[in-house]
Amino acid sequence: MVPAQQRIVVHVDVDAMYVGCERELNPNALLHVPVAVSQYNPYGKLQETSSEEVDKRLIVRPGRPVNVSGDDINGSLIAVSYEARAEGVKRNDRGRDAVKKCPQLRIVQVPVKHGKADLTMYRDASYRVLNKLVASVKENAPSSQAGKILVEKASIDE
Repeated sequence: MVPAQQRIVVHVDVDAMYVGCERELNPNALLHVPVAVSQYNPYGKLQETSSEEVDKRLIVRPGRPVNVSGDDINGSLIAVSYEARAEGVKRNDRGRDAVKKCPQLRIVQVPVKHGKADLTMYRDASYRVLNKLVASVKENAPSSQAGKILVEKASIDE
């Protein structure tokens, strides 16, 4: 065991990561605007979608007529951009409530596969972030410590 005075504990909060993933796929529609990612609503018209079907998964956007009382947009929000937070939108808000708070909000539904949320692209992004962090730590460590570095992942959700 490493003595406490030699340990370094770093907490990395990848806040709004799902929004970041969606912005990476669809920067023209989602950068610098209020965005939320919604878990699919099992009571809506659930359709299978892949992560590449960005336009199909963008279920709410300004300029597109929206039935704010419709079931398709009423999934729970699982990630909210800082722009949307500034307008009062919060994680766990329902889609229709979020649109009332922020009419400019764009809501992206997670991909759906086999009737369930397909979180593959978000997991892949998480691995990319973790691998970059580990590589950076090892790259910047003193050569005398290179083989002794231990990086542990812990998932602590709010």
